[in-house]
Amino acid sequence: MFGGLVSPVLAAPVSQSDVQRHYDLIETVARNGTTVFINHPHCSTEEGLSGFYLPGPNILVICQDNGNADGEIVEWTANDLDTIRHETQHM
Repeated sequence: MFGGLVSPVLAAPVSQSDVQRHYDLIETVARNGTTVFINHPHCSTEEGLSGFYLPGPNILVICQDNGNADGEIVEWTANDLDTIRHETQHM
């Protein structure tokens, strides 16, 4: 199911319950027709890119602070979770 710029912040630990709530948000977005990618290869095209939403094709991309643009999900930072909230607001 998981395949905008936000100012970078220092990585901070986040709780499992915070991560779960954001997974729930991503799953809701995907169930409603948006294609969601985490650490898509496009994340490596612009330094500091945290994510973006494309309304035409209805695509949401989240670029994790510590991700490698290879599709692998790594430990979430507070900025990553902020990006999820920020980009879903664009929808």
